[in-house]
Amino acid sequence: MDSELNSNIQLAKNLSTGVWLSERNHVRLIKVKGKFIHTMGYVDDKCDILYPEEALYLLETSNILIYLENEDDQIPMSVQQCYELFFKSDDLSLNDYKIFKSLIRHGYIVRRVDKVVLSELAKAENKMPDENNGPVISKQNHGLLNKSEIFLKLNNLISNVSEMELYEKIKDKVKTSNFRFIFEVYQPNKSFRKSKPQVKPSYRIATRRNCGNFNQLTLPSLNDLIHLRQTDGVLRLFAFVNDSNDVMFYSLNQNFNLPFVA
Repeated sequence: MDSELNSNIQLAKNLSTGVWLSERNHVRLIKVKGKFIHTMGYVDDKCDILYPEEALYLLETSNILIYLENEDDQIPMSVQQCYELFFKSDDLSLNDYKIFKSLIRHGYIVRRVDKVVLSELAKAENKMPDENNGPVISKQNHGLLNKSEIFLKLNNLISNVSEMELYEKIKDKVKTSNFRFIFEVYQPNKSFRKSKPQVKPSYRIATRRNCGNFNQLTLPSLNDLIHLRQTDGVLRLFAFVNDSNDVMFYSLNQNFNLPFVA
């Protein structure tokens, strides 16, 4: 029994440790072990902070011990505790985490969307159409369409109409988008540093807000497509989790193959 206890103590010494910051649902690192720090988290007031999806992934892969803030007996949180606490806010859903974990497991570097990008999107909040106008592609107007035909029509519509033309038509009917950009995905790179990525992300991932663990493909409306328009050339991917718990990606811009790293 003593040897097993000593072994567990020695193992704990080789792991990173952090405390859960309940007010913002992030994890502040106390001790860092491993190279993950080059690609995960951010620095705030000289402290390394992990997003909840990063902390949970490291916990599930036995790379970190997470403690409750102000917990006197300092018993590390279990995976189940983290699942119960980390997904209570609108900032991250369980399906968002499944998407993050899938990409990480396939070798990608996955970062939260850059704050500058989020700021630019926020400026367009007051220029969003009311989704009650109906979807871009409706059964009433176009009959029965399969998903490929719907994607093609959406692509043609959004490609051939300028932003200014759309804004002029719908500027008096505004509403926040149901989709948001959440992750930026980079190809594996040993020299990657989160402070200076030096390369553009390969993909920018959009997911539906507040979907929780609800598995359903929801096509973006015209409102959503305008909200998520980009000018920097990064491929926009929509992601969702299907009924079989498989992570799926689709694009309305072009055909693509998501390369997986062996």
